[in-house]
Amino acid sequence: MTSRRLCLVLTAALLMALPAHADREAEADSVYDRMVEHFIKGEYQQLSAGKDQAIRLFEQTGQWEHYYVTAMFATMVKVLSDQHTMAGIRESRKLYEFARDHHHDYGRAVVLSQMGWLYAYIGDHEESLKLMREAVSQRKGHLPTREDLLLIYNYAYTLERTGNYKEEARIIRLAKPLIQHYQWGDTASIIYHTYRDNLLNAETLLEVRQGRLRRAEQLVNLLHTKIANHDERNEYEALRAIAEYYKASGDYPLALAATDRMAPLAASSAQHWSLGLLRTEILRSLNRSDEAYDQLRPMIDRHSDERLREFRQQLSDIDAQTEIDELRIHRHKMQFWYAIGIGLLIIISLCILIIARHRAGKRIKGAYNQLQEANEQLHQAYDQLEETTTAKERIESELRIARNIQMSMVPSEFPSCDDIDLFASMTPAREVGGDLYDFLLLDNKELYFCVGDVSGKGVPASLFMAQTIRLFRALAKLQAKPADIARYMNRELSESNDSSMFVTMFIGHLQLPTGHLDFCNCGHNPPVLAAGSSKAHFIDMVPNTPIGLMPGLTFEGEQIDSIKGQALFVYTDGLNEAEDRQQQQFGNDRLLGILQRDDYQSSRHIIDTLAEAIEAFRNGAEPNDDLTMLCLKV
Repeated sequence: MTSRRLCLVLTAALLMALPAHADREAEADSVYDRMVEHFIKGEYQQLSAGKDQAIRLFEQTGQWEHYYVTAMFATMVKVLSDQHTMAGIRESRKLYEFARDHHHDYGRAVVLSQMGWLYAYIGDHEESLKLMREAVSQRKGHLPTREDLLLIYNYAYTLERTGNYKEEARIIRLAKPLIQHYQWGDTASIIYHTYRDNLLNAETLLEVRQGRLRRAEQLVNLLHTKIANHDERNEYEALRAIAEYYKASGDYPLALAATDRMAPLAASSAQHWSLGLLRTEILRSLNRSDEAYDQLRPMIDRHSDERLREFRQQLSDIDAQTEIDELRIHRHKMQFWYAIGIGLLIIISLCILIIARHRAGKRIKGAYNQLQEANEQLHQAYDQLEETTTAKERIESELRIARNIQMSMVPSEFPSCDDIDLFASMTPAREVGGDLYDFLLLDNKELYFCVGDVSGKGVPASLFMAQTIRLFRALAKLQAKPADIARYMNRELSESNDSSMFVTMFIGHLQLPTGHLDFCNCGHNPPVLAAGSSKAHFIDMVPNTPIGLMPGLTFEGEQIDSIKGQALFVYTDGLNEAEDRQQQQFGNDRLLGILQRDDYQSSRHIIDTLAEAIEAFRNGAEPNDDLTMLCLKV
């Protein structure tokens, strides 16, 4: 065949292949549209059933934007429908490594933003913001484009969850050109319409929370129009923004009507929980407290079970894995000493064989073979020991995540207003513990706070602590009296309490303008009230019974007319019962002496001073109990 005829054949083959490639790309676009439509409509089973075939098609046609977005949809479905948050994080990390190895900058940025969304979902806000900012830096020089709406929305969602409204406003302004000028009607880009709608909803919520109600009203009117014309892709979030606007404007009946329309649209347990809290606040503003409590009680039980189920499963897996690893370590030690024994036996045998020279050749060969087998067993033992070390490091990593989840349940940011100086700290004796503290500031006028100590330590105490905090926050929002809060919590915690766990608590309600304090002490250590040098003293009070021991208990509340100008210090017994190397306790007298000698600078200064004193007293001894301290002054 001549070279001219060969060129003609190759050219014809190339021309025939081009339409086929174009058809494959058109097919990939059609499949992508279906994947997006399934996700937007909440058709998670259909998306899960077709995602593997779709991802292979996108990889073959080189449409990597479709590839990464579809893979992330599948991860979000697993988290939203099955509550497998940790599995979602592991899959996202594998997807990130794939994007990095193939030098897909857009893929790396989008996957980083998805991992940030997942960490925000489980409450690890520090890690979430770190990942989101890294994702934005990956797209530096490209933002904003239509393809970046997914990344921008994930970042705005994380900033909203962390209360970083200033940064959220900046990122929304970055996307405004896309929100205002992107044209409707492109059916192949339904996902970008959806995230545009979500950013509009987020902007409305941002204006409401920053008190710019006139601008928020304009956006609410736009949302009403979009819902009426069926242009709103995420009607639940739009109605949420509308309800928050009416609540902030004081139009509670319209706010309640908006939540009624949200109820059938809630697709996940997190949405059911946030909707229930919003309805509870609106009902309480309408002076319908009984309905608010009836709304809240079943929601507390259901939500606590759902949020703690994954945590319990993770901890059970960790415990099971720990037992397996201990058995492996024991087996490895036995194999190691067995190998050493065989080696010694071989050496003795060799000495005997040297004396018997006429059998030396045959027996030396056999001993050599035995030595080789022993060496192989020894190498296997070392390899198994290395595997055990890796498994132990993985367990320690998962326990750190469990500790982060527990620490995220207590507040880490404290009021910055002039009327109150408040600070608290919690230090578990193990990876997770049973101490707790919490507070709720209402309209900068009323402060609900508590400090508690669950019986026992470790994982069981941490689970009981999580349920206690959920109940306290819910009841504090109803503005119940401290004694009533204790009674309601005792009723809930004593039901089905087969493990007979209980919690000692100090619950307080402080009026900031007057300094009036209502409180109820439930078997807890007496707090210290300090008014300067030599004036610190323990408060005399009714001890009551710890919460959760049995149903039907009554609790007596007390009050102090005013604590203005005085520092109130509440703590757990991990302070006064802290032990040194000789098992001597820190004691109440040493605690009172430090507070009497100290000139009050701030609540944080008091807690830091005591923490340093306890550390010096222990002198290297391991903590024998969880330690929690809270100090406030009005």
